[in-house]
Amino acid sequence: MSAPASRTYHSIDILKVVAALLVGLGSLFVSRTSRLNQDTALSILHTTAFAAGFIVLVRLGLQQKIDDWLFGSIMSLSDSDLWIAFAISSVSVLILLLFRRPILVCLFDPDIATTLGIPSRLISYGIFTLIILVLVSSLQAVGAFLTLGLLVGPAATVYLLTNKPSHLFWGGGIIGGLGSLLAFYLS
Repeated sequence: MSAPASRTYHSIDILKVVAALLVGLGSLFVSRTSRLNQDTALSILHTTAFAAGFIVLVRLGLQQKIDDWLFGSIMSLSDSDLWIAFAISSVSVLILLLFRRPILVCLFDPDIATTLGIPSRLISYGIFTLIILVLVSSLQAVGAFLTLGLLVGPAATVYLLTNKPSHLFWGGGIIGGLGSLLAFYLS
């Protein structure tokens, strides 16, 4: 890959992270400062960012890459893409392990977390930031459509199976990882 093309792809990676942070954290901010709930804010901001991303790809002359961005292409990942995804995932798991108890308290009841002196708003923004970084790092592998499915599907499945916090904490990741491996081998 030539140097200008490499710079273009790195610029797009930076724009992906910025756009995802703006959408995710923006939806949290809008839901807390307006009458819109977070689902509505996320839907509006996600659709707007998706359209803007499409326009950017077309303007950069990357129409042939649109299918890869929408549906992913795990076979087109470079070594550096894999290392970046590994580093982001490892740091995220480490942070989740270190702050497991405060995170669980904040997720189940932010008001109690606040009375216990846990900075629930900071933890909420931190969780969103981690989720966004992990989603963006997996975007090239699984595409824009499947990233949302991989975020919601395993967590919803484990939520239907158990109410125990430790199972909820680990179950979604285990189900998502096993499902991803199975899908990769079946394809």
